Amino acid sequence: MSEPLIDQIRVLAGQGLRPPEIAKRLNISRQWVYVICAKRGIAYPKRSDEMPAIVGQVRAGLKSGAAGTIAEMLVAADLLRQGYDVYRSITCNSHGYDLIASRDGKLTTFEVRSAWRNDSGKLTLRHKAGSPADVHAYVVVGEPIIYKPSLIVA
Repeated sequence: MSEPLIDQIRVLAGQGLRPPEIAKRLNISRQWVYVICAKRGIAYPKRSDEMPAIVGQVRAGLKSGAAGTIAEMLVAADLLRQGYDVYRSITCNSHGYDLIASRDGKLTTFEVRSAWRNDSGKLTLRHKAGSPADVHAYVVVGEPIIYKPSLIVA
């Protein structure tokens, strides 16, 4: 291992880059970056530091309940923009629905979840097993809300 390479890794990790990003910048394998960081005690942000605990332009530091509320409000605003009337439960146990929306006389239930892109850009979803909701709305930082199954936009 050359000292200049180790110094470059140390600097990039100090700037908050993770090993995959460092590897791309230095044109080396990410496994090699992990090995160097481990052997030299170089700290880098862990995945849990990066996963969006909250969504939109709001930053980390909120409790997960607040993050979930923000995600629900972003989905509600998007549904309102699409012409839905939106209702939110005020009880703790909402039976798997975060939001209920109506349009043209049809009620649709929504489960709102946060999602993120992994290092390769693949979408990572946290799907709640057994949710009875008609539609799952996934909120990814900086991206349009993803609805599964897709909604027909008015």
